[in-house]
Amino acid sequence: MKYLLDTHILIWWLQDSPRLSSNFSEIIENEMNIKYVSVASIWEIVIKVTSGKLNMGKSVNFIISKLFEFKMLDINLKHVLEIANLPSFHKDPFDRIMTAQAKVEGLIFLTADRKIMKYFRS
Repeated sequence: MKYLLDTHILIWWLQDSPRLSSNFSEIIENEMNIKYVSVASIWEIVIKVTSGKLNMGKSVNFIISKLFEFKMLDINLKHVLEIANLPSFHKDPFDRIMTAQAKVEGLIFLTADRKIMKYFRS
């Protein structure tokens, strides 16, 4: 299976947070699964860390080394244009671009955000 991790799922995984469900943890740890991280997530993390809103508690080198376990998903024009097809369930631009990426690329979006989950129902 192919998965795209939402930013908070990536952060929880990097921090070994108890907030990460055992189901999501198993998906991430399963080497048979292909896991993607959007460049938008890295952008969002950098903004939060540099603004003081997020303390990763680990060195930047550690975080970068852990990212090699994932495939990076760049943002392209198809992703951006897909945003126009999304209802306004969610206003956050990072969440909207990642939702569009998951839809365009046919990825299962790992998120705990109920607003985002609405995009993937029926």
